[in-house]
Amino acid sequence: MAALAMATLGACAKSTPAGSDSSYPLSVAPTSSAAPSGPAFTHKSTIDDVLKAARSGLTKLGTYAYGTYDKDIAAAESYLTASYGARFKANADAQKATAEKLHSVSKVSGMTVAVSAIGADLESAQIVAGFSQIVTGTSVPHRRVNLVAAEAGLIEVNGKWQINALAIPPNGPAVPTTYTLATDDLSAAVAAGTRTVVTVGTLRRKHLGYDYAKWLDATTGALHDKLAKAEKATEASMKNARADLSATCKTIGVETINSSTKVTLLAYVTATGVRTSATLSEVTMEKVKGSWLAEQIKTFGR
Repeated sequence: MAALAMATLGACAKSTPAGSDSSYPLSVAPTSSAAPSGPAFTHKSTIDDVLKAARSGLTKLGTYAYGTYDKDIAAAESYLTASYGARFKANADAQKATAEKLHSVSKVSGMTVAVSAIGADLESAQIVAGFSQIVTGTSVPHRRVNLVAAEAGLIEVNGKWQINALAIPPNGPAVPTTYTLATDDLSAAVAAGTRTVVTVGTLRRKHLGYDYAKWLDATTGALHDKLAKAEKATEASMKNARADLSATCKTIGVETINSSTKVTLLAYVTATGVRTSATLSEVTMEKVKGSWLAEQIKTFGR
């Protein structure tokens, strides 16, 4: 039944749309390699519009009930382009009989979305999203909660942002090769956030002092103070650990522009130690004396 839910959500959204730049996993194809010029956060409204459309669209795509199946699918289609909507509808129709037989119900909770790239024409965008899909039905004795990490492409059609591609990669979203996010200052925040999630996920037993100093250098405020107090305990714990810790940032994007000096990012990170795990981390970056530092990091696992 979870397979049914995931199939209805994204089985027809794995390929790169025709006409897309191959350097982008989905649909973002900037008309220029240069980011739009202008004062910091000039295109905040564009980012906000993309985030709103993506949140609403992905929530609808993952929400349906066997008793209102046709109505739910139609509601989801309204957030899609005509071409992608047709593919989604065909896939949903093929799943309808199974959904009704199993009394399937799928709901979306905890939707978190971030913009990872915006086309220089400001008419295309790529997002990364994390959310929980709650599945119930006769084949699931107890409700099942799946943490989903997805990426989607959106384009602006007649003034409305619509989803034209969706992928749920088994190993998480791919790494964008470049960011064309509005301004140099915003790009600097994203770059600093990328370095930060890798830094605070890396701790080597032979270089504990050096690595922990980098943790402290990358953070500010209450987070910095908390880490400073935990330094001795963390180092003692690591000396008895069976493996070093390392991290890789798979993708990162802008979730919220709080102000000209504070940005909240969403990062998909893989961590390796005794075992390998994947997490979605919400990172609040603050500009302090010209440098972007992490003020807060919230993480939920996969």
